[in-house]
Amino acid sequence: MNITLYHRAGTRSERVKRLLALLGLPHALREVDAAFAASPTYRALHPFGTVPTLEIDGRVLIESAGQLLALADLAPEAGLAPPPGCLERAAYYDGFIFAVATLEPAVVAWMGAPEEPTRIAYRDEALDALEGFVGNPFTVGERLTALDVLLHWALSFLLGQGLLEGRPRARAAQAGLHEVLMARGAF
Repeated sequence: MNITLYHRAGTRSERVKRLLALLGLPHALREVDAAFAASPTYRALHPFGTVPTLEIDGRVLIESAGQLLALADLAPEAGLAPPPGCLERAAYYDGFIFAVATLEPAVVAWMGAPEEPTRIAYRDEALDALEGFVGNPFTVGERLTALDVLLHWALSFLLGQGLLEGRPRARAAQAGLHEVLMARGAF
């Protein structure tokens, strides 16, 4: 299998890089700077010129959540995805969709107008839902999954923004996942 991750430090591509490390899948890492991101070569891969872009045997994936799902399924022996057909798999999918369709948009909307009351309320509702959603440290079952890699990135960002104050479950999940990911060499 030929895998290339187009990456920029500090972006959502970090979560894909971490999962690749956990899975032990051989891959090329291509750093994407502003000039390359704007180039026709890169725009042919990713129409928005953003990262991450993941190329697997010529197939291009441009959404980090989809990349994580695909990679976990490509290496089932790593056990980073619950098996198909079980309720843990349903919760796993639900968590991915919650993270990218509810949590991230609420935080991004708030960041665009941090004093706007409706955006604050939207952000707080999403963060309250997150507080009930996360585990300690694992989100689905008793083991690490690709969902935890996705959520660790989000939780670390939220912690850095001061948005986990008063949310002890989310803070504990971030700390616990960080410890697990460090121990498994994901950083």
